Amino acid sequence: MVVSWLAIRAVIFDLMGTLAYRKRRIGFKRLSELLRNMGYDVYHQELEAAYRYVLFIDYPKLRLESPEVFYRQLMLRLGYQPPSRHIEVIAERFEEAEELAPYPDAEEAVRQVHLRYKTALATTIPRFRFQKPLSRVLRYIDHVVNGAEAGVAKPNPKMFLECLRRLGVSPGEAVMVGDSPDLDVDVPYSLGIKCVLLDRGQGVVCAKVEAAIASLKELPHVLAQLQPS
Repeated sequence: MVVSWLAIRAVIFDLMGTLAYRKRRIGFKRLSELLRNMGYDVYHQELEAAYRYVLFIDYPKLRLESPEVFYRQLMLRLGYQPPSRHIEVIAERFEEAEELAPYPDAEEAVRQVHLRYKTALATTIPRFRFQKPLSRVLRYIDHVVNGAEAGVAKPNPKMFLECLRRLGVSPGEAVMVGDSPDLDVDVPYSLGIKCVLLDRGQGVVCAKVEAAIASLKELPHVLAQLQPS
């Protein structure tokens, strides 16, 4: 595929593995124990399957914007209709179970990028999962497009097209920055978006990208190099 070489006007960021990481994670086994202690006969394999179904299918299609609605749907998938007081506890415990945090290089890099380009975030993850821990980084993100807002999960092209629509740019005027060739490169590349792969020591390679970086600190310089002369 030939990518139109236009001036870069916008940068789209991935979330997990790019701007944020899991600082703490309590597994589904522990969470299923919590549910059983509350009187729900749920074990970890079915809990994980239900959670992934809700996250990747129900959440985008039904636009489950709040924690309470999201976790009520999770319990419905498991065959239960808990009272509101239980949903509040379940939502709180699940949110505590997976604590997100920004990478040390994220805030300053996004700030520098935002000085010259429009910015967007493309992620399936619900906004309520990252709004607070990523608040300082999000100050420099013009548009957040998540699963509920796009109505799809990554890497559905509709998510990237929605980013372009909100940014007001063509594919050739945008750069996608992410850590996964599968989720952050293949589809954007097919749409004509330039791609930069972030490899945080995982040894990830991809022939479709314009550049590969080891830290977001490198991104402003790389973007400048990608501009047509």
